[in-house]
Amino acid sequence: MTKVAPRWPRTVEVIVLALLVAPAHAGPRFVPSALTTCCEPTIAVSPADPNTVVAGTGFGLDISHDGGVTFPIQAQPTFPANYAGMCGDGSWAFDSTGRLFYSYLACVSPRAPAGGTFWAVVMEELDPATGAVVGGPVAMPNPVDGNDDKPWIAADGFGTSPNKDNLYLVWMRWVGTVQETMFSRSTDHGTTWSAPKQLSANDGNTWPAHAAVGPGGDLYVAYDAIVSDASGTPTSGTVYVMRSTTGGLDWANGTVPVKRTALTGAVMVPNPAPPTTSSRMSSSSHGPSPGSSPILRATAWSTRSATARPRSRAPATRGTS
Repeated sequence: MTKVAPRWPRTVEVIVLALLVAPAHAGPRFVPSALTTCCEPTIAVSPADPNTVVAGTGFGLDISHDGGVTFPIQAQPTFPANYAGMCGDGSWAFDSTGRLFYSYLACVSPRAPAGGTFWAVVMEELDPATGAVVGGPVAMPNPVDGNDDKPWIAADGFGTSPNKDNLYLVWMRWVGTVQETMFSRSTDHGTTWSAPKQLSANDGNTWPAHAAVGPGGDLYVAYDAIVSDASGTPTSGTVYVMRSTTGGLDWANGTVPVKRTALTGAVMVPNPAPPTTSSRMSSSSHGPSPGSSPILRATAWSTRSATARPRSRAPATRGTS
């Protein structure tokens, strides 16, 4: 689970297929664009300008102002004082006015042991016109024994929403050997954030989480909770979905969310052949174990069991290499 800058040749490229929105465009409607960084791709479109498209990876992002035809602007993350090192897991979101917000992992925090790393969630605001940093960076508070992973940022980009322009962060936090889902929100464009609150509770190891906002301002969060046997082999999993009708205010105040079961059997299992109907799970920072090709299998009617241990997600103390 070591998170380092990609070491493969620069010819490895992330390809974005962008649907062009300009009706006068005479070329093909889907145009591949080679981005400047690799792996863990995410894409977002500005609600204020549908020609502004941001696409990138865990290690940086590229910005287009022509509906994805070209991506001439590149941006790399910055870090608060005493934080350094990009550990991937980038995600971004636009608010209703087109302000762009970027979340990612910093590898080194002030608490890091000598020669090692400690993951921390960081966010900042970028100018979508230039890629320049215009707000932050801000790091989420992290306990002494905590280790964060897989942040996801969402914005309420609906102009008529009662929670318009709220920002939401969800991420995983390791405390010892247990991984929980954390939440924080901002109502001032990312300048300040609520104290992180735990959304999961004795559900198993949760990984990863995702947040989305509805046009009426409702906030949804989903995560996969994986239960393992005494040997550490995953035996079952459940995807939980929760909804806040207050723009996350109830969760920020400590209200335990009501969780609904969306799927059962969502566990990582080895797959001897390329998947067909299931979705492959892979990334630069969480690669499969040697000799296996893990995919996410989920059914809505039964719990599947895994017969072999998947890739490890436990954080490790690492050197600078």
